[in-house]
Amino acid sequence: MKRAILGGLLCLGLALATVSAEAGHRHYYGYGGYGYHHKHRGGDNLLIAAGIVGGAVLLNSLLSYRPYSPPPPRAVYVPAYRPTCYQDQVYRILPDGRIQWGARTRCY
Repeated sequence: MKRAILGGLLCLGLALATVSAEAGHRHYYGYGGYGYHHKHRGGDNLLIAAGIVGGAVLLNSLLSYRPYSPPPPRAVYVPAYRPTCYQDQVYRILPDGRIQWGARTRCY
């Protein structure tokens, strides 16, 4: 609610600032007394309009609601499982008394 009130007051202030800038635009006091200034510049109106639009954009960016969003969690890369294998030379004694040799592979 406070933001809406503040935004409304700032927009009103921007609008009134342009009106006060135009207040003495056409009147002057010269040698002949009080008179009118008939010279218009087309760029003045364009600058005033650009100031209003720029102020509205700035006001919108300042008052826009941006909820806090924490940064995404870090990506943790786990290497693929690659077992480590070992080969051992083993033997066994057969029932007839002979010894048989071989290689046994164990993986962890």
